[in-house]
Amino acid sequence: MVTLRRTRRKTIIFHPTLLPRIAVLEPELTAGLPPRITAATGMDAFTHGLEAYFSKGFHPIADAIALGCWRW
Repeated sequence: MVTLRRTRRKTIIFHPTLLPRIAVLEPELTAGLPPRITAATGMDAFTHGLEAYFSKGFHPIADAIALGCWRW
């Protein structure tokens, strides 16, 4: 996400090759963290997914990625 100085609008730089090939989703990695930080991290990811899905701009790939944030 970048903000264009001239218009003060936010935009994204997107290309399929910029997407990660894998995501490491290992709950055990959070085992040593305090519960509050673990919960905050999960809520942060969930909120980013909500924000992306319900934003004004429509982009089918972004929507698909956002919906993936809610999948268990």
